[in-house]
Amino acid sequence: KRAGSRSVSGILPTMRTLEISLFLCFLAAAYGFGCPNPSTIDDVDVAQYFQGTWYQLYVSKSFEERFEHASKFCTKAVYTIQDDNTVLVNNSGKCSVKGEETYAVGSARQVKGGKFEVSFFGPFYGPYWIVALDGQAKSGYKAAAVYSCALLGAVEDLWILSRTPTLDDKEVKDMVDLITSKGIDVGALKLQKTQQEGCDWKLFSTGDIIIN
Repeated sequence: KRAGSRSVSGILPTMRTLEISLFLCFLAAAYGFGCPNPSTIDDVDVAQYFQGTWYQLYVSKSFEERFEHASKFCTKAVYTIQDDNTVLVNNSGKCSVKGEETYAVGSARQVKGGKFEVSFFGPFYGPYWIVALDGQAKSGYKAAAVYSCALLGAVEDLWILSRTPTLDDKEVKDMVDLITSKGIDVGALKLQKTQQEGCDWKLFSTGDIIIN
C-alpha cells in the first residue's frame, strides 16, 4: 500500500445489501423496467485499452453518490494486464483536490468482445461495457465511454474516460451523441463532471507516470 492511502478492497456486501438488490430486481420486473442493449466496441485492442491510466471526466450521478462521495475529485483508474489475462484495476480519487488519496483494488475480465465485467467485492461482478472509443489502437485510444446496467435496469451507470485529464467540449459532445444513438438515456443518468484540474499526480508502483 502507498503511504497515506486507504484500501477499500475486499469488502463483502452485507446480507442487507443483497436483500435490497433482490427487492430492486423485483420492482424492475414488476414495472417493466429493463436494461438497454447497446452495441459494444467488439474489436477493442484489449492490451492497448487495459494498460495505463484512464481519467474519469464524467460519471453518472447515482454512481458518484453511491461510491464516490469521498473520492469524487481527481478520480482515475490504472489498469495492468496480468499473466492470466485478467486485469488488475486500481481506482483512486480524493475528497478534495488537495485531499488524501483513497483507492480500491479490483479485477476485470473479458466476457466477449467489448463486454467485460469488474469486481471489487470478491466473487460479485458487474458489467463493464465499452460502448464508445475515440482513437485507434495503433496510435492509442484517446477517450472511451463505459456503460453498466444490472438488476433489470435498477442499477445503471455511465462513465466518460480519457487518457488525458481534459477533453474539449466538442469531443465530449460527440461522445455523448454517440452514446445516445445507442439507446442509452444519457440525460436520465445526470452526468457529473469530475474535477481534474489542480490535481497532484504521483508516481505509481506500476511504473505509470502522470504529469501534473
